[in-house]
Amino acid sequence: RTAVLGRLTGTSLYRNVKLYPAPATEQYDGLVIVRIDSPLYFANAQNIRDKVRKYKRVATEELQRRQHDASHIGAERVVEYIILDLSAVSHIDTTGLHVLEDMYATQKREG
Repeated sequence: RTAVLGRLTGTSLYRNVKLYPAPATEQYDGLVIVRIDSPLYFANAQNIRDKVRKYKRVATEELQRRQHDASHIGAERVVEYIILDLSAVSHIDTTGLHVLEDMYATQKREG
């Protein structure tokens, strides 16, 4: 299980944006915060990687749509940062570790 997090308006708490949609939560341009709620191991590592990629793609598309709607001139905005909240992860095996390393390398390469 995974969730995209947003900051509860007026607080320092972060919650699932599906359970607390805007304006209850705030998200930041160029940043996606993802909480992983299960162990990261060989059976689900690829699925988690795919979900994080999907969250990044959806956030980038939304950012670009809002930029186009506002008729901003300048460089196209993309998601530059992904924060993984692993506080609920009780176990990571070597496959999970390799997936995290691969996600880091991919994000660093893509910027």
